[in-house]
Amino acid sequence: AVWKADDLKHTIPDLYYARYILLMMGIFAVYVGFLYNDFFSIGFNFFTSRWVAHEGEHVPGGVIPYTPAPWFDTLNEGGTGPYPFGVDPAWHGAQNELVY
Repeated sequence: AVWKADDLKHTIPDLYYARYILLMMGIFAVYVGFLYNDFFSIGFNFFTSRWVAHEGEHVPGGVIPYTPAPWFDTLNEGGTGPYPFGVDPAWHGAQNELVY
C-alpha cells in the first residue's frame, strides 16, 4: 500500500490522511490487549520473575514464602529493576494476589 500512496491519495483521500492515526490506533490496541490479558487472564511470562520461591520451605496448601531474586536491584542502583511490563508472574495465585 505504501508504493500506491498516490493512488490512495486520489481515490480515498480521507483514508490517506488518516493512515498514521490508524497505525497508532492499531499499535495501541495491541498494547492494551497485552495489558488486559496480563491483568484479567493468565499473563505471559516474557521476563523472568523478580521473586524466588525456595524449594522445601512451603507446606502443600500453605503459604509459599517468596524472597527477592538475588539479581533484583532492591536499592535501585541501576541494575535489574521491577518487572518491565504488566504484573510479575509471582503474583498470580499468591495469597495477597492483586484482585481486580
